[in-house]
Amino acid sequence: MLRVLYLCFYNLFGLCGWAMILFQVVSILLEGRVTNLWKELEGTVKLVQGAAVLEIMHSLLGLVRSPVSRTFVQVTSRLLTVWASMDPLYTYPYTPFPKGKGCNYSIDVVECSEEWNYYIGAMTLIAWSFAEIIRYSFYGINTVSPKSVPFVLVWFRYSGFIILYPVGVAGEMLCAYMTLPLLQKGMCPRFEGFLQTCPSYSVTLLYVFLANYVSCEDKACSAVEDGVWGLPWLYTTMLGERKKRLYPKPAPKLQGVVFPVSKNGERSTTNAAKEIFAMAMESTDAKMADKVKKEKNWRFGYTKHILNNLVVSAKSQKHQKLTKVLQGDRDC
Repeated sequence: MLRVLYLCFYNLFGLCGWAMILFQVVSILLEGRVTNLWKELEGTVKLVQGAAVLEIMHSLLGLVRSPVSRTFVQVTSRLLTVWASMDPLYTYPYTPFPKGKGCNYSIDVVECSEEWNYYIGAMTLIAWSFAEIIRYSFYGINTVSPKSVPFVLVWFRYSGFIILYPVGVAGEMLCAYMTLPLLQKGMCPRFEGFLQTCPSYSVTLLYVFLANYVSCEDKACSAVEDGVWGLPWLYTTMLGERKKRLYPKPAPKLQGVVFPVSKNGERSTTNAAKEIFAMAMESTDAKMADKVKKEKNWRFGYTKHILNNLVVSAKSQKHQKLTKVLQGDRDC
């Protein structure tokens, strides 16, 4: 119960946070104040996106089924975009595509900044916002009642990426690329003045990571290359998942042993296995059989019950022969 309440609160927080970011970005664009984008949204974006670190803990603690490795990569890539690309880019405005008269490379000069730098950030935040609003809405309802998720939300969950994923990736890669001049001119460890130009020690670590992640000399960003080459593979994988979720194959005709349907509507061996083991253990230890029935994490916790049953059975007077066999194995 506490798990459900916590996850509902977390998903609600993420939903409201990204909805607020989307509203603010659209308002700023409509009012023509795009150069104030980061000034007005910095705190909100860092708070809402920073809270996503909890999703790594959710995977580690088993609160959700998402793989830890994939969750870690997804969250850290966003955090790096926010803290190591957007933050320095809009704190020390500079564009690698200066106007005709040229541009001063000093990070202390703001004269070379252009509005479209901020449009790139706005595009990225809008793509993120739509994706996260859909995701948090889907998971919020799914946490409470998987069968209650409306089909329209399921459709957006597995179709929105068709547009949002390329737009978001393009924005992230452009932000990373536009940050390269800052790394070249003072924020890359191989250049003098690195420690003096970084705003803080914690941010410095992110700059070091990004500096090692990109080539400061060749202006070739490995993140961009990975994104470009990995995009088709990941995109086709997501298309396959979309087809599986939205247009599932008809269920095969039931044959042979048919296991009962679980609460989530799928056929599972869990309940049947627990009942079989509990009935087998009742003859040796009724309390142990009761513990089997109450086991909530049978998938990963069944081994201890089998071992306990083996120990109790081996100590039983009815199984003296088995006890001698086991004792003989220990002596070996």
